[in-house]
Order: sequence, then C-alpha cells, then structure tokens
Amino acid sequence: MEKLNRRDFLKTVTGVLIGSTLNIPGSEGAEISEFPTKEAIANAIDTILAGSEATTTQMFEDEKGIIACTIEFILKDDEVATLEYMRKGRHEVMKGSNSLRTNMYVTYFADGMPVGGTNVAEYAAGQWHIDSAVLD
Repeated sequence: MEKLNRRDFLKTVTGVLIGSTLNIPGSEGAEISEFPTKEAIANAIDTILAGSEATTTQMFEDEKGIIACTIEFILKDDEVATLEYMRKGRHEVMKGSNSLRTNMYVTYFADGMPVGGTNVAEYAAGQWHIDSAVLD
C-alpha cells in the first residue's frame, strides 16, 4: 500500500494544494454550512488517520463538493481498515445511496473479512465531532 504524506493526501482529497495548517475560521454571525468543505473533510480525515499509511480508493463529487470517499489505511496491528465518508442525502451517482447524516465510518477487517465498524465522526452545526479514541 502506497503511503501518502499529508501534503499528497490533502491534494488528493481537495484537488488543490493547501498550506500545512488547515484552520477553518468561523466568524460570528456567519451562516452555518449544511455540508463540510473539501478542506474541512480533509482536515477531519487527517485528524482521524493520524499519520497512518492511507490510499484513497473511491471518490464521488458533485457541484456541492465531495459526496463520498473511501480510504484504506493500516492499523497499528498491520490490519487494513477503511474510512468511509458520506454526505447527508440521496446520491444518484452512487446508485441511489442514501445517508441521513454527514459522517465518517471505519470498517475493521481481519484476514480480508469485515469484522466490525463504528462511526468516528459526524458533521453537525457546521463542525466535525470526531471520536478518534475508537481507533486506539
């Protein structure tokens, strides 16, 4: 599996090269976005993966941004896991897939078979709520 450094990973997910710090400032009285920006998604994924080897295996986008993406990464015990991001709504480009929330889900594998999974992040009220402790 090819290791992506932070710079390459952010470029892959966002389609642009961003500075080393992704501070998404919030301004008082600003309208809260229903969907996260590409940069906010990349920042959340970077926080969750915390330097793990990762490869983007699927990416779906539309005029609003990233609909869904799947990223394979290596856990501390050298097993493969997938991180799946999906934006809230019904997505025809993905054969009618539907999600009630914008969130990220990790699926764990043992010997190539899925053995469980958990939500690790949810986007609500204009910000990500990340539970990266589940990956420890």
